[in-house]
Amino acid sequence: MKAGLSQTTSLKQELKINPRLYQAMDLLYMPLLDLQQHLKQELLNNPFLELVEQDDEEEEGQDELVTETEQEQKEAKEKEDEGIDWEEILLEGFDAGGRKEEHEEREYYEPVTVATQDLGDHLNDQMQLLDLSPRQQMLAQEFIGNVNEDGYLASTVQEIVTALNEEIRKAAEEMEREDEDIPVFTIEEGEEMLRVIQALEPPGIGARDLRECLMIQLRPELRLLRKSKPFWTILGEYRIWSTVLRVPITFPPDNFYGAELSAMCVPDLLGTQGTFLLYTTRPQGQAFKEGGLRFTVAIDNDCVTARLQGPDNTFVDGTPPLTLPLRARLDRGARQVHVEVGSHKITLPVGVLSDWVPLAFSAMPGVTVKGLTRLLVTEL
Repeated sequence: MKAGLSQTTSLKQELKINPRLYQAMDLLYMPLLDLQQHLKQELLNNPFLELVEQDDEEEEGQDELVTETEQEQKEAKEKEDEGIDWEEILLEGFDAGGRKEEHEEREYYEPVTVATQDLGDHLNDQMQLLDLSPRQQMLAQEFIGNVNEDGYLASTVQEIVTALNEEIRKAAEEMEREDEDIPVFTIEEGEEMLRVIQALEPPGIGARDLRECLMIQLRPELRLLRKSKPFWTILGEYRIWSTVLRVPITFPPDNFYGAELSAMCVPDLLGTQGTFLLYTTRPQGQAFKEGGLRFTVAIDNDCVTARLQGPDNTFVDGTPPLTLPLRARLDRGARQVHVEVGSHKITLPVGVLSDWVPLAFSAMPGVTVKGLTRLLVTEL
């Protein structure tokens, strides 16, 4: 037997009788003579009490009222007995019909606090999946601790790195180490770790302001749009090893039984693989066998005005293409064309391919889509 103190919690119902109810019960069980004697004694003790004698008519009316009440109770009980299916109760129990107990025994469960995961825990779980050194993990924990509830970075990179270096110096002083041997963090390491934090989920985490948060969310997403199954994947399903060295598009790399040199063609300005733009004064004729887009232009005083078409603008309903102004002035004597595209001016002799020309399309305020193009004048 082990003696000790314990604390338990229980839930129960109790019926407590007050003094007035005790007095009423005493009067109810008194014989008639004792009741009369008790009433006379109360009249003597309390001068404010008065005994009222009932008339014969009132007694008769009271008897009729009691008789009608008893008759109504008797009829209600008969209806209730008729409504109960005693055969069903005997076969199925009281759950099938009839009256249930007013007090039902229920098992009491003590409420337990459930731990919830906040934003910091979610970021730490993702950091555990990354291949980081202990030094990088220390810096990552410092950055995650400075991310507020809204997901923004509450301190600057310099402040975070400085605070962490101070903690390292205090620990080194306690260990009596020299300052030259202290592995302090640099601002470059902090900037690199911030990029790692901003690559986590949810998109926009670790941003320093609203603009940076939107820019992080607008970063391009890498998706494989290939719908067919390549032959090296089919070979891998039959456990046949293959090595792919030269295929036009093998990016992103496939996870298959074999090895491949991942690469892809450089997409054109429209985001496709080889769509060119042709600006010409010739009428529409046969379709191009190579594939391309034809734009018919008109010459006005040896000048051509058009729009250079770019990729689709996904920020606008209907995704219309982004465009830049394109102007060309013909110099027929020198057999060359002076071209203005965007903010660049180029002189193109006939049959000479230009160098790469950088372009910048404005998709929305704060968002710019950049690309490269080369121009060629085929005839003049």
